[in-house]
Formats: sequence, C-alpha cells, structure tokens
Amino acid sequence: MPIITIIAGILLDIIGTTAWLMTDRQSITALIPSILGTILLLLGIFSLAKPHLRKHFMHVAAIIGLLGVLGSAKGLFSLPALLSGAEVVRPIAVIAQSATAVVCLVFLGLCIKSFIDARRRRLAA
Repeated sequence: MPIITIIAGILLDIIGTTAWLMTDRQSITALIPSILGTILLLLGIFSLAKPHLRKHFMHVAAIIGLLGVLGSAKGLFSLPALLSGAEVVRPIAVIAQSATAVVCLVFLGLCIKSFIDARRRRLAA
C-alpha cells in the first residue's frame, strides 16, 4: 500500500501543478490537489522508512483520501455540462476537481480493500 500511496501522491501533485500553471499561476487554490498529493507522498515514504508505524501512516493516508473525495466531488457534478459543451464558470477548476476526486476515490477504495484483506489475514492466522 505504501507504493500505491506514493503513486496517488504523485498523480495529485501533477494535477495540482498542471491546474496552477493553466491558470497562469493566478489561482493558489489550484494547488490544493498538490497539497493533498504531497501529504500522501510523504506518508507513503514514511511508511516505507518506518514499517512498525505503517498501519498508522496508511490510516492517515486513507483519511486524506476521504477528505480529497469530499472536497473535490462537486467538480464531478459540473463535468457533464463541461463535456457537453455548455459554458462552465471555471472549466480548469472543474477538470482539476474531477481528476482529484477520481484519484482520491480510487485510492480510498484500494485503502479499504487493503484494510479488509489485512483483517482477514490477521483473523486467519
């Protein structure tokens, strides 16, 4: 799970940095995915460096993933309008929020699956 956390962090960093550059570095809020991504990246690295704390780091990472989903899901509601060609107030924000929501949702799903698998392994032992 630490490697998946690092990959999710890198993807979020790319989303945030790209959105920030596409807004001509005017919108500091475009970097929110990068903030989430950097936190996930660090949690993944720390969990590799400190295996005895991995469980705690991964639980914090799952919470960050949940916050990412909750904070960016509204972009998904505007995405169909944007894709159909309708005018949207901040199209770059809609794309960045949607991408952030998808990455965080997939990451959160993988976290939940990992936690369930770990519990099953523990009970089987």
